[in-house]
Amino acid sequence: SSRSKAFLVRPFRYHCSMSHVSLGEIVDYVDGRFDGSRVRSVTGIAPLAEATSEELSFLANPKYQAQLKASAAGAILVPANLEGADRRWIRVEDPYFAMARVATRWFTRRVMPQGISPLAAIAPGAKLGANVAIGPFVTIGEDVVIGDDVVIFQNVSIEAGSKIGDKTIIYPSVVIYDGTRVGNRCIIHANVVVGSDGYGFATHKGKHHKIAQTGIVR
Repeated sequence: SSRSKAFLVRPFRYHCSMSHVSLGEIVDYVDGRFDGSRVRSVTGIAPLAEATSEELSFLANPKYQAQLKASAAGAILVPANLEGADRRWIRVEDPYFAMARVATRWFTRRVMPQGISPLAAIAPGAKLGANVAIGPFVTIGEDVVIGDDVVIFQNVSIEAGSKIGDKTIIYPSVVIYDGTRVGNRCIIHANVVVGSDGYGFATHKGKHHKIAQTGIVR
């Protein structure tokens, strides 16, 4: 697709959601082996050829091994059995997976909602879990159950009786119809509608008559 082609030619960068992350924290989080300074910090992730001294990089494909020496990266996630030595190397079993975990844990391009906006409309009978974040102009109906660590961006509507699982992220302007069940760790992107009617009509004497759809979406 045009999107995938653009991704291949455009260098990516993950920027830090905080000011700095220490290499010691990263090493411990990915169960890595590291001989460099644990107090040194990085502020982003970038490819080997693009990384600066304040960014973390990774070697996931052997064909890029020639870029290791020339890379300016401050630290590099490399395979545990890679031959050679460099005090910037963080040795892990799977560098690509380790990079994905680090990016998810510390680095993001998007500012996430924090706390519950006073501009949100939450029904008295709704139940919110721990550490829920709700943006402005969100509407949450009666008997809705929101799990722990759920993030709901602005302008979302969640209708009565719906349930949202733990650690789910719901992006702006999503509409979730009544009774919908969303599981744990789901991501629902902007403007999605969940639970709307399917195409259900009965044809009688040449006319289409809408059939009431009383089920839910899981």
